[in-house]
Amino acid sequence: MYLPFAAGKGHALHRVQIVRRGLAVVALASLLCGSAACQDSEQVSNAELMRAVQELRVEVASLGAKVSRLEEELRQARTAPPTASVAAPAARPPGFAAAAAGSAEGQCTALTKKGSRCTRKAESGGKYCWQHKR
Repeated sequence: MYLPFAAGKGHALHRVQIVRRGLAVVALASLLCGSAACQDSEQVSNAELMRAVQELRVEVASLGAKVSRLEEELRQARTAPPTASVAAPAARPPGFAAAAAGSAEGQCTALTKKGSRCTRKAESGGKYCWQHKR
């Protein structure tokens, strides 16, 4: 049975899994037929083997359909325009003295013990936060 798949790393993995399952079925059938169990028609009949093979074919077809559906979802997700996940900034109350975006104004200019710049806001009219003001 041929199942059309799109090229891609993830799709190759699904194809390999389906092929491995098919090879496992063939190996199981050859083991059963090579043993005394296959020769003894009371233990394993051709009808039972055919039923098992048919069930596996249905499962392979189901997995192929699932892979196709997932490929289509992935294709749609890749081509869909990006959604705006960032909400618009809230309106600031009047008299709010905040620095412009990207500006260092309003941020404490002190260095921490680690040597990096303090991330706290400076007190109004000053260049240091409450902790570094001392």
